[in-house]
Amino acid sequence: MGHRAKIFALYLLTSLSVCNCNLARAQSIEIKFERVGSAQGLSNESVYAILQDRTGFMWFGTADGLNKYDGYTFTTYQRDNSTTLLGKGIRTMLIDREGNLWMGTWANTGVCCFNRYREAFTNYQHQPENPESLTKGDITAIVQDSSGTIWIATTGGLNRFETQTRTFSHILHDSNDSSSLSSNVITALQLAQDHGLWVATDNGLNYLDLKTGKCKRYQANDKHAISRNRIRALYVSKLGALWIGYDKGFDYVRIKDGTMQVRYYDFKWQNTYGFTTSLMVNTIYESHDGVIWLGTQSHGLVRFLPEENDIAFFMPENDNPYSLSDAEVKCIFQDQSQIMWVGTANGGLNKFNPTVARFKYIRVPIEKQHVIESVLETADGSLWVGTVGGGLYRREPNSETWRHYMKTEVSNLRTISSNMILSLYQDSTGKLWIGTWSSGLMQYDPLTRHFTTFYHTRAGRDSLRDNRITSICEDAEHNLWLATWNGLKKFDVRTHAFEHIDHPKSVGAGSTYKKVRVVKPGKNGMLWVGFEEDGVAQFNPKTKQFIELDALCASNHLPKIVRALYEELSGVLWIGTYNGGLYRFEPRTTAETVCLEQFTTKDGLPSDQVFGILPDAYGNLWLATSNGLCQFDAKTYRTRTYNTYDGLPQASFHLANYAMAPSGLLYFPVSKGVICFRPDSTYCKRVVPPISITAITVFDRALPPWQHSIELLPSDAFFSVEFALLHYRNPAKSQYAYRLEGFDKDWIYSGTRRFATYTNLDGGTYRLRIKAMPSEDKWSEDEISLQVIVHPPFWKTWWFLTGAILLCLSTIYVFYAQRIQRVNKRNRDLEVEVIKRTEELAEALRETHCQKLLAEEANQFKTELLGVAAHDLKSPLQSIIGFASLLKEHSDQEVAKVGTIIERAARNMVQLINELLQTTEVDLGKVTLQKQPCDVSKLAHLVMEQNKPLALRKRQTLILDAYQECIVYADASRLMEILDNLVNNAIKYSPYERKIVVRCQKQETYSKNSETRNAENQSASKMHSSVLISVQDEGQGFSAEDMSKIFGKFQRLSAKPTGGESSTGLGLAIVKQLVELHDGKIWVESEGKGKGATFFVELPALIANSEHSFAY
Repeated sequence: MGHRAKIFALYLLTSLSVCNCNLARAQSIEIKFERVGSAQGLSNESVYAILQDRTGFMWFGTADGLNKYDGYTFTTYQRDNSTTLLGKGIRTMLIDREGNLWMGTWANTGVCCFNRYREAFTNYQHQPENPESLTKGDITAIVQDSSGTIWIATTGGLNRFETQTRTFSHILHDSNDSSSLSSNVITALQLAQDHGLWVATDNGLNYLDLKTGKCKRYQANDKHAISRNRIRALYVSKLGALWIGYDKGFDYVRIKDGTMQVRYYDFKWQNTYGFTTSLMVNTIYESHDGVIWLGTQSHGLVRFLPEENDIAFFMPENDNPYSLSDAEVKCIFQDQSQIMWVGTANGGLNKFNPTVARFKYIRVPIEKQHVIESVLETADGSLWVGTVGGGLYRREPNSETWRHYMKTEVSNLRTISSNMILSLYQDSTGKLWIGTWSSGLMQYDPLTRHFTTFYHTRAGRDSLRDNRITSICEDAEHNLWLATWNGLKKFDVRTHAFEHIDHPKSVGAGSTYKKVRVVKPGKNGMLWVGFEEDGVAQFNPKTKQFIELDALCASNHLPKIVRALYEELSGVLWIGTYNGGLYRFEPRTTAETVCLEQFTTKDGLPSDQVFGILPDAYGNLWLATSNGLCQFDAKTYRTRTYNTYDGLPQASFHLANYAMAPSGLLYFPVSKGVICFRPDSTYCKRVVPPISITAITVFDRALPPWQHSIELLPSDAFFSVEFALLHYRNPAKSQYAYRLEGFDKDWIYSGTRRFATYTNLDGGTYRLRIKAMPSEDKWSEDEISLQVIVHPPFWKTWWFLTGAILLCLSTIYVFYAQRIQRVNKRNRDLEVEVIKRTEELAEALRETHCQKLLAEEANQFKTELLGVAAHDLKSPLQSIIGFASLLKEHSDQEVAKVGTIIERAARNMVQLINELLQTTEVDLGKVTLQKQPCDVSKLAHLVMEQNKPLALRKRQTLILDAYQECIVYADASRLMEILDNLVNNAIKYSPYERKIVVRCQKQETYSKNSETRNAENQSASKMHSSVLISVQDEGQGFSAEDMSKIFGKFQRLSAKPTGGESSTGLGLAIVKQLVELHDGKIWVESEGKGKGATFFVELPALIANSEHSFAY
């Protein structure tokens, strides 16, 4: 039997006490054990003691040391030296009021007290020479009474630990004193409810009065006493009753008015060979729900319900990894989260959730390729299961046998017509209706046990139109309504006639409104219809009209792929969908009422695929999803998810028809069986598990994890904190989040990662907050925090910074004082030096002034002399030119030629003189400009016409590129002089048959300080206009040396005139002076020798709205 504990019904033999008991029945219980052993880190597979401390850690005493467990990892404490455990094996344990852990060992190695906070061991042993030491023998039990006194039982007597003196007093057996212990071999201790102490020995039971120190004996040979003297286990229940375990059986003892009332149980175990043996009880434990659990020597774990006389055995199974790991059980414990722990002799630990027994799994004997699609419990208690491919199954009431109905080749009234069963429904008359995938509708009559089939035929107008029926329901008039893959159908059970109801939108081959998934009755005779792909509609059987959900409620998030429907008595409709989760629809009462709400995984659902909805009597909805069974509170919207760890055989449900029995049982089909349970049996008190810090590491140095604050030195640049939610139900799925206040802005959600690491924190005080979420819950409001104090390096401490500031201030003051002293001295020196230099400067100024006057007089004399010389030479040169003209007309060729030469030389001399006079005027500031608006394009045209004869002599081409007005405010004659000089130079220095291009164009340039203008003039001030004149030739070009001196006076360049023309070296200097007088700029560009040159002249353009009159 896979994943199921084998349960054995036993017979009760004759009781040895006043009562005889017989088992009424053996209840089917399924428990899934999870094994924890050496593979997970347990130090030894033999576990003899289990405890949980106040912080939530589990402690296990084994045959090889002590183990602490946080749900993830084990921390082991073993015998290493005299400062640790002296004994190897731990038999019993106790956690006292101070949180110390007491451990009793065997082999006469004494008792050990472990301080968990200091992780220090204190050992107490038997010392023959010390009468106040521990008695000799193995430690069998340790308890602490209400006054805080610790009692330690050994096989050599009872010991009372004196806390003040750290010594022991003894209570021993005295054969001459009937008020002493009945034996020194003590096997168990238990505190009585009246603050006394129960002492179990190998010779009966003793009650020790802690006030008087006297014992009262209860032995088997006494009347109304215990059944046997050799006691192996002892337990006091919550109600004060005693459970006593023996080599054979156990006692249930109640003491009333000083008299024992004993019921003896001796259950016999019958093995596969027919031999019977009695239970040898090792330990007894009562769980929170009052169930008695027995750990036996060879019969595994026993569950016993005293009120019902119900017993169940859980034994190892070779083929079941979820069965108990070992038949010899040594200890049993239930932790704060209600998980049961079982320690075995050779199989390590076993843990299980006792609530899993509340889910009953009914296995159906189907083939592996078949799937259960529908389930129904009828009024007589029969359970019907429909499968896809495997036909129909029926289990009789109070029976474990199944009857199988399959389609056969020869059809008859006792066989079904299809093995594809999709839906089951029992009507008000008790008849069973079966919807199939391919063979229409079947009726099963429980009286005749005959099947009748109704299916689609082409001949019958009133026959079923589609043989695929996914859902069935009944209305108040006892008509059946069928959801088919070709619309909604009404079936009259009296006339056996079908009525076809089509949705208005179902017309057309591609319409999806034909596919109806589910139909459910609603209030006032209405029906709710869920479509495969088109949401939900309300159907009125009287008017035959569909009202879609969007007409009932305006919403942008309407359900689409519908899987399940359920309407409450109040009229609220719940809708389960494929990928949209759960919807709640409430008919609108006012305009402000929210009528449609959606619930998804964000709201706590385990999945957005909801395949089934079943209600219970407590206001909950049970949702079958693809990721577990969800309990949904229809009022508070709280959720709780059940999965395989809660006892479900599988967490994934599929599309099927789920059912609620008349008795309140809920049935949820899974692939190979059916889950059955009562909703009230799943209630389990939620225990908020504690979260604890399990490790603190600073670099490779481990700190005690229990401290609430840590301090880090400047050299501690790295620290890590490990934590765990001490919740043992399913720790691997617990989620964690942490935040270091003062560093992290928000919570860091780390998933299942259980540690936080920080590096290189600045000095200061921080607080690390940690929270967790169990696997099936929400984020816990309980947090744990750790204060982190980071000491800054000494250069960041307040005293260092204060000292540094004071030192800096002192240094600054000293430096400042010295500086002031030096400045004062320097000032005095400077005053003397300034007086001295002032006198020298005054003398130098006087001398300079004199020199300036002399230079100005000399320059004036030079200029006047040059002017006079030029003026005086001009008249003789004119006479020479006149006589040269006469010589040119002479008849003698030679004489005429000489006249031409003389005239040319004289004219060159005149030109030089004119240029000297002109540059002299400019230097003396005697040139005045007659400015007026001029069109540069027209002036350029005139200059080109004047120079055209010169160009024609050298077969050169003059090109003017000036097609727009380029108006400047200038002296027209001077401007023509500038242009003429540039064009003449281009002709002079260009080779024959080349081009000379003159361009005039207007350009806009942005002003650099336009942003400083006011808003009104902003558009006008962003740019200004200028006229750019360029003269481009294909001449000899200029070298870098030429470029540096081209505009100087009397400069001789490397370029030479190409037609024998003369040059004075003053033309470009005069051009530059004239351009600058017009506030313009001139420059030249050349790529080098032989590559020509371009002269540029830029002059300010005249503003368009100027009122000046034009000269040209």
